[in-house]
This record gives sequence, structure tokens and C-alpha cells, in this order.
Amino acid sequence: KKFGKLNVTAGVRLEDLNFKSSLLQKDTTVTGGFPYIYPTLNLLYQFNPVLSMTGRYSRKVAMPPYSQLDPNNNGYFDRYSSSTGNQFLKPNFYDNYSLTLSAFNYVNLGANYSYTKNVSLMTLNTLPDSIASTQTFTNYGNISSYNFSLAFPVPFGLITKGKEFFKQPMDLDKMSFLYFYIAYNRQIIKDYVYPDGHSNPFWVFVVNGQIVLPLALRLNAQYFFLTKGTFQIYQVEQPLQFWLVDLTRKFMKDKLEFTVEAERDVKQQISFSTPNLKTNFSNLNDGLTFWFKLTYRFGEFKSKEETQIEIEKKEVEGGGIKVK
Repeated sequence: KKFGKLNVTAGVRLEDLNFKSSLLQKDTTVTGGFPYIYPTLNLLYQFNPVLSMTGRYSRKVAMPPYSQLDPNNNGYFDRYSSSTGNQFLKPNFYDNYSLTLSAFNYVNLGANYSYTKNVSLMTLNTLPDSIASTQTFTNYGNISSYNFSLAFPVPFGLITKGKEFFKQPMDLDKMSFLYFYIAYNRQIIKDYVYPDGHSNPFWVFVVNGQIVLPLALRLNAQYFFLTKGTFQIYQVEQPLQFWLVDLTRKFMKDKLEFTVEAERDVKQQISFSTPNLKTNFSNLNDGLTFWFKLTYRFGEFKSKEETQIEIEKKEVEGGGIKVK
């Protein structure tokens, strides 16, 4: 429904979730039911043709996967370590709120808040004075997640052409640009006792770049950096870095695409604490990986969401701006 410059879209759905879990060996049965109403609300306020604000609210639910629930899904690695499922895990409920200020339909300043009533996370359990541990999943409740982000592109044409750049159609496949994303994140779980008494925020920095080269070649690069901090119950001990570079060429009226890609995997150093135990985890996959990709498109397909987005973009065209 449209009220002047304000567009309102609302929806609601009803789900009746029932579950039952039985373990014959221990003669235990867990049952539950969750009839819930899940509303969705979207607000779009168009200040002018180039500046808008969007507000969203949604409620969602997700069941833990069967592999986490099934107590028979267990493993015995040695006398010091084993794993098992947890039939007492609860469904995960999410309430999501977001507010985004958008300029020229591609510069975005956003704030997001999510409250999770319950979430199941991988943990390691051990008894006092024991060196044997069991990997399983545990319920944690009352999780608040805060996110503030800024995302903006810097087209090379804006530097070379100035204001005239905005008067021409924008085709990303034929445009050289840098795209920056910066985000502040903090997650607080009230039901978890943090080792140092509180959770630590972390920052995410992402740079994407595209350079259009001669011979219809397109060079794309991405760099990702995540600072130290606390994600859920996991402490990122060392910053995470990742980069990717690929060179692409299209043939046969863009139906055939050939890509050469180099990718540097992320080295992870993470720790988390549970009663009587602190776990340190370090992981590095293949390191540097090279890919050769060949893609053929038999036809075009646009989902309902993509079509709606394209319509909304055309509606806000103005001031000499045209988005393809």
C-alpha cells in the first residue's frame, strides 16, 4: 500500500511446528509444539528520486538439523574424544530488524538488530578432572546481534567524468569500479559465561574491484578482512584474511563464459570455553587454489524477486540516473 512517499508491504503466516524425539536405549522421549505467527513488515520512504530509507521486520524459525538432534549419530575417535547428538535441542527463533538509508540506489548506510530466543551451537563437554571430551550441540538463549554497515562503490568513471557520469546508463559488466563494505558487529549471549566477562566486537572490511580490459576481458578481485573478536561463543584469536582474483571472457553473445581464478583460503585460529574446558582450534585448507571454469547459459531466467527489484529501480529513476 502506498501513502504518498511511503510504501508499506505487510505479510503474516501461521506455522504449527510439532516434533518428537525418542531414544529407546535410555527410554526417553522429547516432544513439543510451537504454533506461532510470523509477521513481516517492509517500509520504503522515498525522500526524492535519489534518496530513500527502508525499514524491515521479520520473524523466523529454524529447526536444528537432524544430525545435531539424533543421539544415535555419534562417533568414537579414541578414549579421549567422542561425539554425539543432543535430542533436547530446541527450535531456533529469530526476530530481525533493519534500517537502511540508500543514496543513488547503490550507496547504503545500514543498521541491523537481531534477537534470537534460542540457538544450538557446537560445544565440547568434559567432566571435572577428566581429559576425555565429547563434541555435541548445546542450547543457548537470549542472543542479541548488532550490526552497523556502510557500503559504497567508487566507479572509475566518476573520477574521470565527474557529474557527467550520472547522466549515462550504468552497466556493471562494462564498468570499472571499486566497491567498499565496512561493518561493525557485536553479539551478546546472556546465557553464556564469557571467559573475560564480556563479548568483544569485531569489524569486517571487504573490497571488491572490477577492471574492464581490452579484448572484452574482465578482471575481478576481492579482499576480505575480519578483525579479532567474538562470534557467538567463539573467540577469533587472529584476524581472518581472504583474497580472490579472476579473469573472465564471454563468447557466443554472452552464452559461454570462461574464467581463470586464484583463491587464497582463510586460516582460522579460534577458541571457545565451556565448563572445565578451553578449546583451541586452528585450520588451514589448501592455501592457494587455482580454478578453471567454463559456463554455458541456455537461456535467461528471472525470479519473481529479481523482476520486482528491477521494477522498483525503474520507479526511482530520476535526476538523469538510469539503472540497468
